[in-house]
Amino acid sequence: MAENIDNWASQGRKNIFGEKVEVTEMQSEAGAAGAVHGGCAAGSLVSTYTASQGLLLMIPNMFKIAGEMMPCVFHVTARAIAGQALSIFGDHTDVMTCRTTGFNMLSSHTVQEVCDMALIAHVASLKSSLPFMHFFDGFRTSHEIQKINVMSYEDIKAFAPMEAIQRHRERGLNPKQPHLRGTSQGPDVYFQCCEASNKYYNDVPAIVETIMREFESKFGRSYHLFDYYGDADAESVVVLMGAGAPVCEEAADYLRKQGKKVGVVKVHLFRPFSNKHLIEAIPKTVKHVTVLERTKEPGCLGEPLYLDVCAAFAESDRGMPKIVGGRYGLGSKDFTPAMAKAVYDNMLDGKFKNHFTVGIEDDVTFTSLPIGPEFDSIPEGTTQCMFWGLGSDGTVGANHDAIRIIGDNTPLFVQGYFAYDAHKSGGVTVSHLRFGSKPIKSVYLIKYADYVACHFQNYVQKYKLLSALKQGGTFVLNCAWTKEQLEQELPGSLKREIAKRQAKFYIINAAALAESVGLGRRINMVMQSVFFKLANVIPYERAVVLLKGAIQKTYGSKGQKIVDMNCKCVDESLAKLEEVSVPASWAEAPLEKIEHCAAPKFVTDLLWPSLAMEGNEIPVSKFQPGGIMPMGTTKFEKRGIAPELPIWDSDKCIQCNMCSFVCPHAAIRPFLADADETAKAPADFKMIPCKAKQGYNFRIQVAGYDCTGCKVCSTACPKGAITMKNSLNEMKREGANWEYAMTLPNRGHLFDRFTVVGSQYQQPLLEFSGACEGCNETAYIKLITQLFGERMVVANATGCSSIWGGTWGTIPYTVNSKGEGPAWGNSLFEDNAEYGLGMAKATGAARERLHNVAKAAIDLKISPELKKMLEEWVANWLNAEICEKIYHEIVPLLEKEKAAVPEVAELHNLRNLFPKLSQWIFGGDGWAYDIGYGGLDHVIAQGVNLNVVVLDTEMYSNTGGQKSKATPIGAVAKFAAAGNRRNKKELGLIAMQYGDVYVASISLQANYAHALKAIKEAESYDGSSLVICYAPCREQGFDISKSLEEAKQAVASGYWTLYRYDPRLIAQGKNPFQLDSAAPSVDLKQFLARENRYAMLMRTQKEVATELQDSLKAHTVERYEKLKKLAADVNTLKAGVAPAATAAAAPAATAAKPNPMKRIPMKERPAVERAKDFNEVMQGYTKEEAIAEASRCLHCPKPRCVDGCPCAINIPEYIAAVKTGDFNKAFSIVTSRNPLIGSCGRVCPHFCEAKCIRGLKGEPLAIDWLKRAASDYGDAKNLCAPATGKKVAIVGSGPAGLVAAWHLALAGHKCTIFEGKGVAGGMMVLCIPPYRLPRDVLARDIERIKSLGVEIKLNSPINDQHSIDDLLTKDGFDAVFLGIGTLKPKKLGIEGEEAQGVEHVIPYLESVNVAGRKEIGKKVAVVGAGYSAMDAVRVARRLGSESFIVYRRERDQMPASKDEIHEAEEEGVVMHTLIAPHKIIVKDGKVAGLECIKQKLGAPDRSGRPAPEAIPGSNFVIDCDMVIQAISQEPDMVGISKEIKLSKWNTFEVDETTMATNKAKVWAAGDAVTGPKTIVEGVAATLKAVAAINAFLKQ
Repeated sequence: MAENIDNWASQGRKNIFGEKVEVTEMQSEAGAAGAVHGGCAAGSLVSTYTASQGLLLMIPNMFKIAGEMMPCVFHVTARAIAGQALSIFGDHTDVMTCRTTGFNMLSSHTVQEVCDMALIAHVASLKSSLPFMHFFDGFRTSHEIQKINVMSYEDIKAFAPMEAIQRHRERGLNPKQPHLRGTSQGPDVYFQCCEASNKYYNDVPAIVETIMREFESKFGRSYHLFDYYGDADAESVVVLMGAGAPVCEEAADYLRKQGKKVGVVKVHLFRPFSNKHLIEAIPKTVKHVTVLERTKEPGCLGEPLYLDVCAAFAESDRGMPKIVGGRYGLGSKDFTPAMAKAVYDNMLDGKFKNHFTVGIEDDVTFTSLPIGPEFDSIPEGTTQCMFWGLGSDGTVGANHDAIRIIGDNTPLFVQGYFAYDAHKSGGVTVSHLRFGSKPIKSVYLIKYADYVACHFQNYVQKYKLLSALKQGGTFVLNCAWTKEQLEQELPGSLKREIAKRQAKFYIINAAALAESVGLGRRINMVMQSVFFKLANVIPYERAVVLLKGAIQKTYGSKGQKIVDMNCKCVDESLAKLEEVSVPASWAEAPLEKIEHCAAPKFVTDLLWPSLAMEGNEIPVSKFQPGGIMPMGTTKFEKRGIAPELPIWDSDKCIQCNMCSFVCPHAAIRPFLADADETAKAPADFKMIPCKAKQGYNFRIQVAGYDCTGCKVCSTACPKGAITMKNSLNEMKREGANWEYAMTLPNRGHLFDRFTVVGSQYQQPLLEFSGACEGCNETAYIKLITQLFGERMVVANATGCSSIWGGTWGTIPYTVNSKGEGPAWGNSLFEDNAEYGLGMAKATGAARERLHNVAKAAIDLKISPELKKMLEEWVANWLNAEICEKIYHEIVPLLEKEKAAVPEVAELHNLRNLFPKLSQWIFGGDGWAYDIGYGGLDHVIAQGVNLNVVVLDTEMYSNTGGQKSKATPIGAVAKFAAAGNRRNKKELGLIAMQYGDVYVASISLQANYAHALKAIKEAESYDGSSLVICYAPCREQGFDISKSLEEAKQAVASGYWTLYRYDPRLIAQGKNPFQLDSAAPSVDLKQFLARENRYAMLMRTQKEVATELQDSLKAHTVERYEKLKKLAADVNTLKAGVAPAATAAAAPAATAAKPNPMKRIPMKERPAVERAKDFNEVMQGYTKEEAIAEASRCLHCPKPRCVDGCPCAINIPEYIAAVKTGDFNKAFSIVTSRNPLIGSCGRVCPHFCEAKCIRGLKGEPLAIDWLKRAASDYGDAKNLCAPATGKKVAIVGSGPAGLVAAWHLALAGHKCTIFEGKGVAGGMMVLCIPPYRLPRDVLARDIERIKSLGVEIKLNSPINDQHSIDDLLTKDGFDAVFLGIGTLKPKKLGIEGEEAQGVEHVIPYLESVNVAGRKEIGKKVAVVGAGYSAMDAVRVARRLGSESFIVYRRERDQMPASKDEIHEAEEEGVVMHTLIAPHKIIVKDGKVAGLECIKQKLGAPDRSGRPAPEAIPGSNFVIDCDMVIQAISQEPDMVGISKEIKLSKWNTFEVDETTMATNKAKVWAAGDAVTGPKTIVEGVAATLKAVAAINAFLKQ
């Protein structure tokens, strides 16, 4: 409710006074109630919205507000209260706890009444000068969509009691008419003051009744304090309030048609309860009354309304009828007409069972009423439709649109209600939609459906999909099966139902259609189109127009591309729809034998029926009171929801276990098997030798039926060994493989669990949670259970992590083979830190007792073995590893000796405390930053040994993305619809102020090792620790499968900072604060553009978004600088250099000692000197400098630099060789992958350095410069393999062609390079100037390749005269490799481009670098900012020109390297940014200037960067006489075989794995495939092609 108010306010919508409503989100409902109290005290009109636990937090202030007689209204969606378990669903338990607060209580029963009673409540509150609670059933009413009449603002204003409003304002606190309230009273006056307000409450019934009459007069809808429905001479009535009332009306109508005299009394004003009005509402003929209540008060004589009704009759002059009471619908339990009839039958049959329940089977205390068969009481002409969807497939949202389309555009009445299971995503959703010409008051789930659609084909095996379908109804199934396959794939039970109900049966492959247009698994628009066609509620043609309008409204804020894709689905849906002719044989189709695996009784008796959506039929006796749950039940779900499964390629796997490390659901894991186990494995269970442990075989296995298909594992794999494949073909096989893998013993003890690789051999004790697919929260908790799970105790705040971690029935926390695992508990949202502290204190006290008893027992008469063990434990009782070892050994001894010694018996009783239990407190940012912050702050200040993990999604993810104090400035969230206006709270920095709290800020997805280290340090710290975990969430609006990249970009841009604060370092004389993030290297706005929560505001309010993002960027820089200052002396301390304060006293030699955090600088020619010639700028290392720089390498166990190198060069090995002075070895290592060692040692963009761990705390290792040193000082002779007799033609002598020739020649093949130009080297010789790449260096690289027998034919283009076909046929080549590069210029597309003086960068650079051109323009404008642009502008400077860059984005978005940009500026190049060329000024056919237009950055483009947008009217002219276009080029395909398939970008389309084109025997790589890229990226692709060509030639 409040979110809608916030949205309206952000859109500028005003209230009846013409003012914008201010919406304030508080840290908790307690805070909200306090703010309401304050607003009322100031004389303002204030309201709030709440439910359940939130309402309970408001109770103290409700007493105050009522006591001070302040008018206001609390709107409450009445919901259950957490007791034995949390339930977010609806009943009246919460509102009933507020009966004594003094709030008047007004109940609504339908959606229309909610609208009407809200107004009545506000008016009544103002007129009575008392607060009101307006409540209605949570979910059943609050989440139902109905077509209602809405009052206009003008009518509301006319109805508002302006005099009462003014009276309230005048009572407000104001220093101009001061008064005091809120005093402390003694026993002499307190009682009297309480009674003084009686007359106000006594007047309320009359005030409300009067307002209802005025409301009827103005709006035409009649209400009373108690509304009666039924026979005027009824004998049996039901009294109730809430959503059950319309159901009772339907049941009453059904019974009245049978001659029964029955009725319903619907309670509106519950407090104050008016006996007089109740008695008047009940016909005098009534003999029997049943009071139905949606609440339970344990131990009471009866529920509240029952007692009120009894008291009302007892105090009246009427005779007492037979009155009974009962409960229904707790926790949103569906209440149907058959149940309501059972309530009437209890009176009509003369049974009068009292204190009954209805809707369940109570076979313990036998309170339940028997329920007869359901009956159809829906008004004739009503169409009822059910949709079975998969959570997150868009079904529910599309049905919302369908209801609104029909409701808003036809006279039909509509109703929608949506039933969910408890999974965060990927669970079952059932949408219940009704359409009819008469009002719909059937507030229960559909029992007789005209139309049923199943949107997920796996459901055919799991649910009774057609149990509600009418005879002759329509059934639509989304599936990948053809009509012919249905016979085999559909279960016999479903076939029988289809035949039995004579259903009209249709199928459609909606998933394939959605995937083909780019919507992934979101099939909603396909299925909606089918619905409108087959249900025929409105004409289909009109429906399509309206549906597309709804698409624009729903998805417009996400970009036109999303809108277009959804509209395309609508257009193409009907062509894919197929009607199925139902064979007569289906009526007797054989039924499958259902075989379940062995499972605990809880699973067989409770979980499986619940998962089959038959939980309503489970009797009470099956349940265990108290809320205790068994562990590890999610493995029995087998949801099978993944559209694709990750499949392992053993040939590519390097056994790094990263796929398992990042898997959020523990659904892909490494397994080890010995020889015997390997021999017993299924045929498909392929294994390879384990690299880490001899004697074992290794396999990565996916849990086919438990995986969610999030793709995160596939993006984590550094070698492409994980490929996503269609689950239809893989699930059954991988499911069987998983079951075998589960029989293998866990061998985690063979590995160090505190390494990335070793941690994943430990059994995850969190598996297959109901979290969203790709959830980044679960990855953290799963890892923690692998590290400490067997001794963990967890207090979990309510939120996402408690829902996916603790939903009834499906428990993902599990146990190891010894039965040990995390002990987990959830209290409330707001008290989690205190809850965890209580656990820690209790555990600590119990262990203290154990410690004391153990010390005393040592001196008693016990066995030597036990004595020795107790002595060791007492001495090491705080050492987790030793305690764990002793625990397993000591328990059998205690069992053996407990009978002889009482103290040993007590030790046995306390045996489970021998391990050092590890206390954890989990929660999200809503808890830690907001509602639970006060408790969290207090708890970490106690110094108790516990570990707090904050899963920071930067919003309240569990409830749909509300703003928290973790939400950064500029982000759009609920309660921040126009962008958050405050910076994020620095929770970590606040906690550091205590000085003795361990604090870490980590991102597991961005930096595995750092996260692992921080978690280990936190747990080992003897005190409180706080670990703040960045958890990218789907609510942030990005592709969750790319969350690893998202996290890395967040860290690289400075958006999220990695650091650790370890108080233990203080005692070592070190700075406790360690900044683990390198300086930002990615443009922050480029990162923000990736996420819809930032991009959507840029699309709708660009100026606001730009200002907010600028503020966030400034704050990010400021924060990093602040953190750098905190870490100021860390580097010097680690380098062994005296701190600055004592540096003056240090010897000179010490001051000169090299700092390992800084790289050895390379000599560079001065800018003034080098700008005059083309001699090399960078002078290279001496041998000594190279060795010194190589010595900085940390030789990481898991070298990240290798991951960063596209060519996968073994960087640590060649660095190690340089370190020892063996430059020849280093040379050999590099050229084994890349023969262009000299060239790449100078012009490589060195992606590897960005990954270097040194860069986290200082400067990365100068890897590229060391590669150059290997080239400068090393050499190696390479021998070719024996000649194979195979010939390979290579087209193009650029990097791709040269590298292909090198490797293929080494393999023994005869290679000939055909080069169209008169010089070899491609872009390296044509475009890269000699000052960056000296020609002698390039020549040496080329000569090295030619020395293998490679022939280079210059001036030999491949074209129509000498084609690829000629190479393969006439010339007899066995294979052809295309490495032609991108040398064909593209134009700017602006006026004046044909003028003399306009050139493209490629021919321009070629004319200088190859032809020796000297004459160019005097003022040269270079358009672009990539590598070629920088080359062009620096070349122009060397030729004496005044040259400058024209670039349409900001400087930090320039594609060129920072080093090149810096060098260009040093040489006098001017960078004109945020301007774009508009027109070339031409005079006498020559360039006379460049007209530009200023740009601003807007919404993101295809690259994910903010797109530049022209600022109208900002045109200006830059003086120049030459313009060089350095933006784009493409391959020249003239003469290339037309058989080879090209992309829309005019590049070759190839297989990404083999680089093969569609033409046999032809491969391609380099820029002609990808468009312009770096040399090393071209080399990397070439290596894949070489491998494929070699494999082909061997065949």
